[in-house]
Amino acid sequence: MHPASVDVWPATWDQTRRCLRVGLIVQAVESLMVAPALARAAPQLPSAILCRAILPALLASVAAQKDSRPLILSYPVLDGTRVKANSSRYTTASAKTLAERLAVLDEQMEKMLAQADQVDGEERDLFGDSVSPTTLPANLANLERRQERLHQALKAAQKADARRQGSSKRPARVPVADPESAILPNKEGGYHPNFNPIAAVDGECGMIVDADVVNHIGEAETVLPVAERIESNFGRKPAQMLADSAFATGANLSKLEADGVEALMPVEQTQLPDGNPAARADPREPVAEEDWPRLPRRARTQKLDRAAFVYDVERDCYWCPMGRKLSFADVRTKSRETGEASIYQVYRSESCAGCRLAGECLAGKGNRRTVMHDQHEAARRKVAARLKTESGRAAYARRAHLAETPNAVIKEVMGLRRFLLRGLEKVRTEWLWACTAFNIRKLIRLTEILGAEGVNKPA
Repeated sequence: MHPASVDVWPATWDQTRRCLRVGLIVQAVESLMVAPALARAAPQLPSAILCRAILPALLASVAAQKDSRPLILSYPVLDGTRVKANSSRYTTASAKTLAERLAVLDEQMEKMLAQADQVDGEERDLFGDSVSPTTLPANLANLERRQERLHQALKAAQKADARRQGSSKRPARVPVADPESAILPNKEGGYHPNFNPIAAVDGECGMIVDADVVNHIGEAETVLPVAERIESNFGRKPAQMLADSAFATGANLSKLEADGVEALMPVEQTQLPDGNPAARADPREPVAEEDWPRLPRRARTQKLDRAAFVYDVERDCYWCPMGRKLSFADVRTKSRETGEASIYQVYRSESCAGCRLAGECLAGKGNRRTVMHDQHEAARRKVAARLKTESGRAAYARRAHLAETPNAVIKEVMGLRRFLLRGLEKVRTEWLWACTAFNIRKLIRLTEILGAEGVNKPA
C-alpha cells in the first residue's frame, strides 16, 4: 500500500484514543482503517502483515495534515534487542537427553496403544459402529502432543550441535517448552531462552517502519529483507540506513551500496584508535620506532592487527609497518551458514628475515606474515571513509537515541519483557503488534503537537 493512495484522516480518532487507553490495540488499529480498499482487505490479512499494511496509510494521513511535508523514509535506523521467551531456563535438554526421553515415551505409547486397541475391540462388540475409530483417548492425545514437542526440540538440538561442530565440545541445550528460542545471555545477568526482535525506525518521525524477530544472534541477516520490505511498502528506497556494527557484514554493505542506499554502520577500520601510525604518507617507509607501541594489535594475542598493514589499491598489495611488501599469493574460499561463500584474497610477504617487529607480528612458528581480505573489502573501505567525514559522524550520532527509544518504550513503558506466545512465527506476530501499538502512541502524540501548532484537526 503506497502512502499516496490514502489522503483522508481517520474519522474515528476519538474512538482510537479510547481503545488505546484501555489497551484494546486491535480495536484501535481497526478504527484507523482510513482507506476503503485497505479496510476491505484488513479482515483477510494475517496479523503479522497488518501493521506493515496500515503504517503507510497512517503516516500519509499525518503528512497530509502538515502541508504534505514527507514524514517518512528519510533514513531508517535499525537496531535489535533481546526479549525473554515463554520458556524456563531450567527446562533445557541436550539431543542425547531428548532422544532418551523420546525412547521412553515411545515405549509407553506402544503399551497404551495396545491397551486402547483391546478396549476398542471390546467396545465394538458391545456398541457396534457407534464407536469412533479416529478419536484418541485423552491420555494418549496428551502423550502424542508431548511426543511432537520432544521431536521438535530434538531437531533443534541436533541443528544446534551441527552449528557448534568444531567450536565446542559441549553439546547444545535447547528449551523444551519453546525449542525455537535460543539460550542467550541477558544484560541483567545470566542466561535465558530468548528471541531477538528487530525494529527499523524512521529518522524523521521516529515511527517504526519495519520489524522482525530472529531466534539467534545473527541480527545482520535482517538488514536486506528490511530494506526490501521498506521499499515495497512505501514505494521508494531510503537514502541512508543506520545501524551498529553488528549489522555491518560485508554482504550487507555491498548490497546496500549496489542498491544506492548509503550505509552508516561502523566497520573494522572505524573502530581503530585515532592517529594510527600505520597510515603514513609513503607506506614504503617504515613506521618510526617510537610509534610502534601505538600500532593496532589483536586483543587476544597482542600481535599486530591487519589494520597495521596498508593496502595499495594501484599495486594490489599490502605494505607492512616496516615498509616491506606483501604480494598477492592465493585465493581461498570459505563456506558460510548464510549461504554466500567468502572469497579471500591472500597476500604474503616475500621474507620477514631480520625484521625487528617479527616477534610482535608472526604467530607460532611462521616465518612470513600473511594478510587477507574478502570480496566485500571495497564496500567496507567506502563505508569507513564515509563515517570519518564530518557529515558522516553527524549523521551516525543520531543513531543511539532513535534506535534505542522504541526498545525502551516497548520494554519499560509497555512492559514487554517476556513474550506470551511460543514459536518463532507467533512471537514475530506478537512483536509486530507491539510495534503497531508503539506507532499509535506516537501518532496520537503527533496529532497533539499538530493541534498545538494550529494545524486543523480532523472533524
